[in-house]
Amino acid sequence: MHTSNHNLRRVTGTAEPSVARAVGWLRRAQYESGFIVRFATAFRRIDVYPEITGYAISTFTKLFSKYGDPDFLDRALRAANAACRVMQTNGAIPSNVSTDGSYEDKVYLFDQGILAKGLLDLATHLANSGSPEAPRLLAQALKATDFISDAIDGAGPCNQYRLDGSPLDRFSYAIFAKCNLALLAAHRLTADERHFRTAQVLTRLAINGYQSSNGAFSVSAGSPFNRTHYHCYALEGLAEFHRATGDDDCLGALVRGAEYLATHQRADGSFPNMVFPQEDDGLEDVPVAAQAANIWRYLDGLGAGADRTLEIARAIAAIRRRQYRSRWGTLDGGFPLMVPGSLVRRRLACSWACIFYIDADVYGD
Repeated sequence: MHTSNHNLRRVTGTAEPSVARAVGWLRRAQYESGFIVRFATAFRRIDVYPEITGYAISTFTKLFSKYGDPDFLDRALRAANAACRVMQTNGAIPSNVSTDGSYEDKVYLFDQGILAKGLLDLATHLANSGSPEAPRLLAQALKATDFISDAIDGAGPCNQYRLDGSPLDRFSYAIFAKCNLALLAAHRLTADERHFRTAQVLTRLAINGYQSSNGAFSVSAGSPFNRTHYHCYALEGLAEFHRATGDDDCLGALVRGAEYLATHQRADGSFPNMVFPQEDDGLEDVPVAAQAANIWRYLDGLGAGADRTLEIARAIAAIRRRQYRSRWGTLDGGFPLMVPGSLVRRRLACSWACIFYIDADVYGD
């Protein structure tokens, strides 16, 4: 039996109607194979998205822990098994997978980190509950994390690798720091110092290679503009490193980055997509509001930087305001990616916007 929307509303209080619809959308966004969609229209689901499948493993696991509905655990397991079916013997998980199960010889480092973290979250939950599935999934999760450290040890941090771990390019980005979530989770479980050292490398790369004096993480080294979505990814990775180490330099970078976000939050609580030296692009990147809320919550919990209680409330209100309310089931409860823009005109719902909203409004992490 699924947890009813009424029960979800009862448990989560004032956020409930929006959360219940978002959870319903995420359920409908899962293919029978277990993978999660990239986008959905009112009539169909569009593309398999392994990266977001990694996020969904974590979110479904947390939903099960909170509500106890076995359907959430079943969905987390289906998503994890989908990732494991395409995982290579060295732990690589293809980043581009088709609905027919075929895939490209390509791994995005960032995507690998998100998938590894999802597998680790589920495996840890299953181990704590004594599930017989735990050893298998934990082995797969650690193998996926090993691929990150192996690839970086071999070629350095690169945006794309082949499935054998050889580099497809030599580009690096501040967003790689978000791999810290998987690396440090694996380090806690195994005490493998190699994963801790890899997290150190990615943290220092973000701070020393990409953060400007105004706190912004540039899209690429020397770039004159910032994408707020990527800026938040870097901060999420630094928050995880600081949580594990208490590193003062990391905390300083976090506070500067959080101040930059506050500077660019609009009066209605939303955030631009691209920020240039003198202006922004006029678009609203919807999921950024959820990301910013969680980053500010982390720092507020430490008493670091300015109190952002008001900004957090405005951010949550901004993303709730963008939620689709539709009589068409595949759209209702979802969120657009950009406002205004072609994705809104085409009425597309974005999978990661939904997941980030659930994590921000229900859990605050």
